[in-house]
Amino acid sequence: MKKLVSLAPLRKLRPGRKALLVMGYLLVVGILLVAVTYNGIFTEPLTQAPADPGAAETGVEDDAGVANPPFNALDEEEEKEDEALTEEEAIAALALPDGPMLWPLEGEILIGHHEPYKVGSQWRAHAGLNLEASLEDEVLAAWPGIVEYVGNDSRLGWFLEIRHGGDYITKYANLKEEPYVIVGDEVDAGDLIGIVGDSARMGASEGAFLHFVVYQDQDTIDPVGVLSPH
Repeated sequence: MKKLVSLAPLRKLRPGRKALLVMGYLLVVGILLVAVTYNGIFTEPLTQAPADPGAAETGVEDDAGVANPPFNALDEEEEKEDEALTEEEAIAALALPDGPMLWPLEGEILIGHHEPYKVGSQWRAHAGLNLEASLEDEVLAAWPGIVEYVGNDSRLGWFLEIRHGGDYITKYANLKEEPYVIVGDEVDAGDLIGIVGDSARMGASEGAFLHFVVYQDQDTIDPVGVLSPH
């Protein structure tokens, strides 16, 4: 006859059903915590938060403290760049005019190109022509081109420069007032660009006259060689 063994000691070693549930719950929570921690350390966000569109429109500062220019300011800058490029392209596309230069006004030559004149005790060589004129005589563009510079100083008075094809530039100085054209204007030969004044202090001539200079490749040349017969 077999001897029966008591199972009471084994029942004491088995964990209760509640204990198993608690252990399973803790295990699941632990796994989730590990997964979240691992993902936060080793992964990066795929996208960044979009910038506030209101900041770009109003020019407010971003998170770094840098002011964002408004859209209209950016548009104005782009327009200025486009205008500058257009002007440069127009100047580069200038063709050498076919005919000779026109005289900017009808007047006798008071002093010619490279003629010597004395300032104090020093002799100098004159650049360009000084043409006899009366106050407010009209000054005309000698060749077609684009106005490249307008200025006013104590030596030349009001003056302007026009760029032509073939790397020619003409300068018109001793004007009475601000020229009738501005930088970037296109002019044709014979267009009115200003009137004669008497404010220049160059030493070679005094009073009302037109100081007219021609440059080619940035060097002064004798205007008589390119002007039409007087």
